[in-house]
Amino acid sequence: MTDAPSKDVLTHGIGSELNDVRLALSEAADTLVAVSGEDLSQRVQPVKDRLNKMIVRIAVVGQIKAGKSTFANCLTRKIDLLPADVNPWTSVVTQLYFGHYSGKTSGAVFRFFDEDQWDILANRGGRLAALTEGLLEDYKRTELLTEVKAMRTRAEQRLGEEFDGLLGRSHRFSTITPDVMAQYVSAGDEPVGDTVDETEAGRFADITHTAEIFFEQPPFACPACVIDTPGINDPLLIREEITQQSLEDADFFVVVLSAHQSLTKEDLRLIRLLKALDRNRFVIFVNRLDEINDPSASVDQLKDRVSDQLAEHLDQDDIDIVVGSAEWASYAITGHGEFTDMTALNDFVIARRLQDDAAELLDATGLEDNRADAYVASGLREIEAALSDLVLQGSARTHLVSMVDDLLTVSTQVEERLKLRTGQTDDAKTGDPAALTREECDRLLHKIMTQANKHVRTLEAVMITSCDALGGKLSKLAVEFTEDQRQVVRAALAEAGREGDIEIDLDPLREKLTKTYKSGFDEIQGVLWDELKSINSSFRAALPKRVEQPLQTVRIATLPIIGLLPRSSPFNQTVTFDLSKTWLGGIFSSSDRLTEKAIDTIRSQFSEIALDTAEKEKKLFSDTLKETMDQFQTDLQEQLTAVANATDPASIATKEVQEQARDAALRDLTKIQALVDTLTALQQDLTHDNVPA
Repeated sequence: MTDAPSKDVLTHGIGSELNDVRLALSEAADTLVAVSGEDLSQRVQPVKDRLNKMIVRIAVVGQIKAGKSTFANCLTRKIDLLPADVNPWTSVVTQLYFGHYSGKTSGAVFRFFDEDQWDILANRGGRLAALTEGLLEDYKRTELLTEVKAMRTRAEQRLGEEFDGLLGRSHRFSTITPDVMAQYVSAGDEPVGDTVDETEAGRFADITHTAEIFFEQPPFACPACVIDTPGINDPLLIREEITQQSLEDADFFVVVLSAHQSLTKEDLRLIRLLKALDRNRFVIFVNRLDEINDPSASVDQLKDRVSDQLAEHLDQDDIDIVVGSAEWASYAITGHGEFTDMTALNDFVIARRLQDDAAELLDATGLEDNRADAYVASGLREIEAALSDLVLQGSARTHLVSMVDDLLTVSTQVEERLKLRTGQTDDAKTGDPAALTREECDRLLHKIMTQANKHVRTLEAVMITSCDALGGKLSKLAVEFTEDQRQVVRAALAEAGREGDIEIDLDPLREKLTKTYKSGFDEIQGVLWDELKSINSSFRAALPKRVEQPLQTVRIATLPIIGLLPRSSPFNQTVTFDLSKTWLGGIFSSSDRLTEKAIDTIRSQFSEIALDTAEKEKKLFSDTLKETMDQFQTDLQEQLTAVANATDPASIATKEVQEQARDAALRDLTKIQALVDTLTALQQDLTHDNVPA
């Protein structure tokens, strides 16, 4: 019997830095709840909820037969869990949870389509509809609808009388096996006759909307979800559509390519879609290296070829590209290498000078030589290292910075309140304690908010005007582009002829729109940020001297505005402009008429997207401003109340009780001051390039 996999090989550190920060913030939140008043502790609860539900979502995407499921099995160390045969292949989006916030550590939930979800799938609903809407591709939409109907018919054949009762329901299992998985996530063979086989692979696949499988957190260092997808370039449009509609659920991606064909047109389209969804955090894994001749000589060639194509077609040259083999990784993890060419593997390790790495792994784990060779040759550790580098970037880092800022704001406010209660303010030490009556506090609150809201209304007017101007500018760019394309379209139609297909390169338009949009977004965002800082300064200048210190921690938060990200997605149409013979047949009689139809379609669609984008950004900025000002008013009001209570005779207890309360407050003050120092240091780490230790 083959030795069991070594624990050191089974464990990797994806998300370790994120988890350290997450745990530190969770501890800080608990401390705050313990020492703050009820009003401020309520501010902490949303942060705790966000921390508890924080999860790293990694999707494995790519063409069919590229080895996605085999790779996902290796990444999760759950070898043979996901069906990885050529037929049947994965046909359902499968979410593998490691350390789910619900506490589930085993079992599975398979959720079935309901009637509304069938309709959304057939009609390309949701946000992806705007991104993958093909220009003039009604024939594809018809084909998609036909396949959805075929899915339903196939499910009815497999399930018989059970079918109607299953729609909108789910099946739950306390434990999970590969055989059970195959029934729900594999395409399976076409059903024959009316016989119902209760154990066949793919029995429930056609009606399964999502599969959720639960495990303990290891091998991941933080809560994680690995999403396995059916794939692109599938013979059935429906499975490709399922993949596309699942992409929004992930934050990070591993794009799996095949070493046999490298980066194809379909792969480029997928990567463009990821960029369109603002999902720029991905790595590329060129898989199946073990299947090609002379793999050691091919590694650099494959990597250079992919890199050149990314630079040429997507102007992207900063993506991590790893060439390797999921089969080698599988052998390294399990020891099952019946079909592994050991000679080719050893030659590869020697040619790529990986002997020292393999020897180091051998010493650390006790694996036999060939398994250590397979692990260092597979590329798996490089993929994991690249993912680890990505995890604390992008949205994850933005969320963490926001949570640190929230906790730091509450902590400093608690600190000032405790100073008031214990007589630790500078004014109190000099014999002139900060004091305002409740009536004075109410008047000051009204004065400050009236002035602040006046500034914000002016600011909103500027923001609305700027967004409208940006929308008009983007729409004008689309119109100008289409006018320039008229001759291009006419020439392409003439060359393709009646029976051919044409493609119109919309990338220059996308790039120009995206660049202009991002520049305009940054400009509006910068104006809002500068003006909010100015309002903060004006507010502080208007404060009476007596309350400057206790109110020094109250401010209009600028981080929510800075944390907003531009949405490049509306302009990255991912489907090329196709005029196929299937669609064209019998519709147009002249090239000129078709040309004008194409031009009108491009112009109207992109102009509409431009204006709609401006409206959405207008709402985004406006809603963020409102939430920011509401929170500012709440913080100001509560802090002023604390100031009034500090010297309010009605709130002063007996001397004995007062001294006991003061002693307790002093102990809390020491805790809070240490917490403020910790959070400040963490904030500095997160807002710089270095990752906190």
